[in-house]
Amino acid sequence: MLKAITQSYASTKDKNPILAEVSFYGILIDIIELYYSKNLKVVLFKCKWVNNNKGLIEKDDYGFTLVNFNHLLYTRHHLSDEPFIFSSQAQQVFYVDHPMEKEWRMVVKLKPRGFYDLGDDTPTIEHKEGHMELWPEQQLDDTTFETEEDIEWVREGVPGLEIDPETLESNEAYDEDDNIS
Repeated sequence: MLKAITQSYASTKDKNPILAEVSFYGILIDIIELYYSKNLKVVLFKCKWVNNNKGLIEKDDYGFTLVNFNHLLYTRHHLSDEPFIFSSQAQQVFYVDHPMEKEWRMVVKLKPRGFYDLGDDTPTIEHKEGHMELWPEQQLDDTTFETEEDIEWVREGVPGLEIDPETLESNEAYDEDDNIS
Protein backbone atom coordinates (compact mmCIF):
# COMPACT_ATOMS: atom_id res chain seq x y z
CA MET A 1 0.00 0.00 0.00
CA LEU A 2 1.17 3.49 -0.82
CA LYS A 3 -0.26 6.78 0.42
CA ALA A 4 0.56 9.69 -1.85
CA ILE A 5 -0.55 13.29 -2.11
CA THR A 6 -1.86 13.74 -5.64
CA GLN A 7 -4.13 16.02 -7.60
CA SER A 8 -7.70 14.79 -7.63
CA TYR A 9 -10.83 15.85 -9.49
CA ALA A 10 -14.38 15.55 -8.19
CA SER A 11 -15.63 14.51 -11.64
CA THR A 12 -14.59 14.45 -15.30
CA LYS A 13 -16.21 17.88 -15.78
CA ASP A 14 -14.32 19.41 -12.84
CA LYS A 15 -11.67 21.95 -13.91
CA ASN A 16 -10.25 22.62 -10.44
CA PRO A 17 -8.03 19.86 -9.04
CA ILE A 18 -7.42 19.61 -5.32
CA LEU A 19 -4.46 18.07 -3.50
CA ALA A 20 -5.49 15.08 -1.42
CA GLU A 21 -3.94 11.98 0.12
CA VAL A 22 -4.82 8.97 -2.02
CA SER A 23 -4.21 5.32 -1.09
CA PHE A 24 -2.94 2.94 -3.76
CA TYR A 25 -3.19 -0.82 -3.21
CA GLY A 26 -1.00 -3.32 -4.98
CA ILE A 27 0.77 -6.66 -5.01
CA LEU A 28 4.56 -6.85 -4.78
CA ILE A 29 5.99 -8.43 -7.94
CA ASP A 30 9.73 -7.78 -7.68
CA ILE A 31 12.34 -6.16 -5.41
CA ILE A 32 15.11 -4.28 -7.19
CA GLU A 33 18.28 -3.05 -5.49
CA LEU A 34 20.23 -0.31 -7.25
CA TYR A 35 23.83 0.29 -6.14
CA TYR A 36 25.20 3.74 -7.03
CA SER A 37 28.40 3.56 -5.01
CA LYS A 38 29.76 1.72 -2.01
CA ASN A 39 27.61 3.78 0.35
CA LEU A 40 24.46 4.42 -1.68
CA LYS A 41 21.86 1.76 -2.30
CA VAL A 42 18.23 2.29 -3.34
CA VAL A 43 15.56 -0.40 -3.02
CA LEU A 44 12.58 -0.27 -5.39
CA PHE A 45 9.40 -2.32 -5.28
CA LYS A 46 7.72 -3.28 -8.53
CA CYS A 47 3.99 -3.71 -7.97
CA LYS A 48 0.76 -4.45 -9.75
CA TRP A 49 -1.48 -1.54 -8.71
CA VAL A 50 -5.26 -1.70 -8.43
CA ASN A 51 -7.11 0.97 -10.38
CA ASN A 52 -8.39 3.31 -7.69
CA ASN A 53 -11.10 4.95 -9.78
CA LYS A 54 -14.57 5.23 -8.30
CA GLY A 55 -16.24 1.84 -7.92
CA LEU A 56 -13.02 -0.21 -8.03
CA ILE A 57 -12.05 0.44 -4.40
CA GLU A 58 -14.94 0.34 -1.92
CA LYS A 59 -15.67 0.28 1.81
CA ASP A 60 -18.01 -2.39 3.15
CA ASP A 61 -20.53 -2.05 5.99
CA TYR A 62 -17.87 -3.01 8.56
CA GLY A 63 -15.31 -0.40 7.44
CA PHE A 64 -13.03 -2.78 5.52
CA THR A 65 -11.50 -1.53 2.30
CA LEU A 66 -12.30 -3.79 -0.66
CA VAL A 67 -10.13 -3.92 -3.81
CA ASN A 68 -10.55 -5.69 -7.14
CA PHE A 69 -7.34 -6.97 -8.75
CA ASN A 70 -9.10 -7.64 -12.06
CA HIS A 71 -8.81 -3.90 -12.78
CA LEU A 72 -5.15 -2.84 -12.71
CA LEU A 73 -3.94 0.75 -12.89
CA TYR A 74 -0.68 0.45 -14.84
CA THR A 75 -0.83 -2.02 -17.69
CA ARG A 76 2.15 -0.68 -19.72
CA HIS A 77 -0.11 0.74 -22.42
CA HIS A 78 1.16 4.26 -21.73
CA LEU A 79 4.65 5.64 -21.35
CA SER A 80 3.62 7.20 -18.02
CA ASP A 81 2.70 3.81 -16.49
CA GLU A 82 5.11 3.47 -13.58
CA PRO A 83 4.84 0.36 -11.38
CA PHE A 84 7.84 1.25 -9.14
CA ILE A 85 7.95 2.87 -5.69
CA PHE A 86 10.73 3.34 -3.15
CA SER A 87 10.67 0.71 -0.43
CA SER A 88 10.44 3.49 2.18
CA GLN A 89 7.09 4.59 0.69
CA ALA A 90 5.43 1.19 1.10
CA GLN A 91 3.15 0.12 3.93
CA GLN A 92 2.59 -3.59 4.45
CA VAL A 93 -0.94 -4.97 4.08
CA PHE A 94 -2.37 -8.35 3.22
CA TYR A 95 -5.48 -9.28 1.32
CA VAL A 96 -8.22 -11.68 2.42
CA ASP A 97 -10.66 -13.21 -0.07
CA HIS A 98 -14.13 -11.75 0.35
CA PRO A 99 -16.53 -14.54 1.38
CA MET A 100 -19.40 -13.34 -0.86
CA GLU A 101 -17.78 -11.44 -3.74
CA LYS A 102 -15.20 -13.70 -5.42
CA GLU A 103 -13.45 -10.88 -7.36
CA TRP A 104 -12.96 -8.68 -4.29
CA ARG A 105 -10.27 -8.78 -1.58
CA MET A 106 -10.41 -7.18 1.88
CA VAL A 107 -7.41 -5.05 2.87
CA VAL A 108 -5.95 -5.78 6.31
CA LYS A 109 -3.30 -3.34 7.54
CA LEU A 110 -0.38 -4.56 9.63
CA LYS A 111 1.90 -2.98 12.16
CA PRO A 112 5.49 -4.14 11.70
CA ARG A 113 6.92 -6.27 14.49
CA GLY A 114 8.78 -4.14 17.02
CA PHE A 115 7.03 -0.93 15.88
CA TYR A 116 5.49 1.23 18.58
CA ASP A 117 3.09 3.88 17.36
CA LEU A 118 3.50 6.69 19.86
CA GLY A 119 1.37 9.07 17.84
CA ASP A 120 1.86 12.74 17.19
CA ASP A 121 3.12 15.18 19.80
CA THR A 122 -0.17 17.09 19.99
CA PRO A 123 -3.20 15.95 18.03
CA THR A 124 -5.34 18.82 16.74
CA ILE A 125 -8.82 19.29 15.38
CA GLU A 126 -9.10 21.61 12.42
CA HIS A 127 -11.76 24.31 12.60
CA LYS A 128 -12.70 27.10 10.20
CA GLU A 129 -10.81 29.69 12.26
CA GLY A 130 -7.64 27.60 12.48
CA HIS A 131 -6.45 24.82 14.74
CA MET A 132 -7.69 23.98 18.21
CA GLU A 133 -5.83 21.73 20.63
CA LEU A 134 -7.52 18.40 21.24
CA TRP A 135 -6.06 18.05 24.74
CA PRO A 136 -5.20 21.33 26.47
CA GLU A 137 -2.00 21.46 28.49
CA GLN A 138 -2.31 20.70 32.19
CA GLN A 139 -1.74 23.54 34.66
CA LEU A 140 -0.43 21.69 37.71
CA ASP A 141 0.38 24.91 39.60
CA ASP A 142 -3.33 25.81 39.82
CA THR A 143 -4.35 22.46 41.30
CA THR A 144 -6.47 22.76 44.47
CA PHE A 145 -6.07 20.06 47.08
CA GLU A 146 -9.05 19.48 49.40
CA THR A 147 -8.77 18.39 53.01
CA GLU A 148 -11.47 16.63 55.05
CA GLU A 149 -12.50 19.98 56.51
CA ASP A 150 -13.24 21.26 52.96
CA ILE A 151 -15.54 18.35 52.09
CA GLU A 152 -19.18 18.58 53.17
CA TRP A 153 -20.53 15.25 54.37
CA VAL A 154 -24.17 16.36 54.73
CA ARG A 155 -26.31 16.82 51.67
CA GLU A 156 -28.51 19.89 51.76
CA GLY A 157 -31.97 19.87 50.14
CA VAL A 158 -32.52 16.11 50.55
CA PRO A 159 -34.83 14.87 53.33
CA GLY A 160 -32.98 12.81 55.88
CA LEU A 161 -33.86 9.35 57.19
CA GLU A 162 -33.03 8.33 60.76
CA ILE A 163 -32.38 4.67 61.47
CA ASP A 164 -32.30 3.25 64.99
CA PRO A 165 -29.26 0.93 65.29
CA GLU A 166 -31.08 -1.46 67.67
CA THR A 167 -33.95 -1.88 65.21
CA LEU A 168 -31.47 -2.51 62.42
CA GLU A 169 -29.69 -5.24 64.44
CA SER A 170 -32.95 -6.98 65.34
CA ASN A 171 -34.07 -6.92 61.66
CA GLU A 172 -30.78 -8.52 60.60
CA ALA A 173 -31.22 -11.29 63.19
CA TYR A 174 -34.78 -11.86 62.00
CA ASP A 175 -33.63 -12.10 58.35
CA GLU A 176 -30.98 -14.68 59.19
CA ASP A 177 -33.50 -16.90 61.02
CA ASP A 178 -35.94 -16.50 58.16
CA ASN A 179 -33.48 -18.07 55.67
CA ILE A 180 -32.82 -21.23 57.68
CA SER A 181 -34.62 -24.22 56.23
